[in-house]
Amino acid sequence: MSRTVPFQPWLRPPAWLLLSALAAACGDADPEPPWPGLATGVGGLQVEQARIELPTVTFGEATHGVYRLHNAGQDAVMITRIGPANCDCTELTLKFPERPDDAGRHLRGLPVEIMVQPGERAEIEVTFDTSRNRQPVSRKVDSFVLAVADTPGMVLEYVVDVWTPFWMEPWSLDLGQIGSRQRATAFASVKGHDDENFQLLVPSEVNGWSVEVHELEGAAVSTFNVQVTAPPELPYGTFSEEFKLRSDLPGSPEMQFVLRGTVVEDVYWSPLRLVFRPDGKTRKAAVLKSRSGNLPLHLLDLTVEGLPVGFLQIEAETVTEGKEFRIWVDLLAVPDERKEGTLVLLTDYVDRPRIEIPIVLLPQV
Repeated sequence: MSRTVPFQPWLRPPAWLLLSALAAACGDADPEPPWPGLATGVGGLQVEQARIELPTVTFGEATHGVYRLHNAGQDAVMITRIGPANCDCTELTLKFPERPDDAGRHLRGLPVEIMVQPGERAEIEVTFDTSRNRQPVSRKVDSFVLAVADTPGMVLEYVVDVWTPFWMEPWSLDLGQIGSRQRATAFASVKGHDDENFQLLVPSEVNGWSVEVHELEGAAVSTFNVQVTAPPELPYGTFSEEFKLRSDLPGSPEMQFVLRGTVVEDVYWSPLRLVFRPDGKTRKAAVLKSRSGNLPLHLLDLTVEGLPVGFLQIEAETVTEGKEFRIWVDLLAVPDERKEGTLVLLTDYVDRPRIEIPIVLLPQV
């Protein structure tokens, strides 16, 4: 979660520092800025390496590296800010290994006042978590600022190679409202990234959801379409289902996409209430439809209850046989007083054989 930090002039880095950070953010592999020493008036905070290379990591996993700092001067040095990194996939932790009770401090780029005593050593641990990336990457370059009171500060940078054999989209998909027996479907695409040829290893069923994989022929790299289909019947309410995929490459990372949605009745109708005003439309429509293509729906009868004869006229229209109907309701006369009734639809749907839509007739004012 981002936070707005009040502007403080003493934290503003100089122009060369901003340019260096921008170059690193754009992915320049080997920038060589004139890394300055960080010094107080009579001493300095030395950095063993301003640029480190993290161990190669498999996508989905995390890797770590350490920047080592040493106050070689005679006076204490105040660290005023560390970070933030350019990527949300990077976490920074400041540690003092010589302090027995030090548990480390997570840094988010906010102003701090941390003293490093003369002769004391400190470490900035960087953690790169590939699972937070939402785009395929084979080599990552990231950087952040180390700021010290009364000095211009400097940029620390890391690079890391990432093995991403294949890539998948989407990561997650919201199906919205689906019918209990609709057997909704969703699709994901898998394509080779660092490895061109492989086979996809996917279970044929996950908690009742069927999974089918179709390889795209003639593609330059291995490309697959993954189709998942809901079980014959789902319970009402919200759901979240994870589908995990791997390849046949040795040590291949696991990837997953998540389906979310809300299961509702297969029969849908709208509106939930019909209101006729004397100065409004005299003809309105109600819609009755089945969300499920494999669940035929038939309108057996319709009638109006609770209203005297002569105020309304109703008729049904078949939009799609066995799936969708439109019911036209015409106002024939404006009542002298408010009247209420019910439009009743009778269907062959077992769970909802009778559907009631309230009707309100408003009088002339």
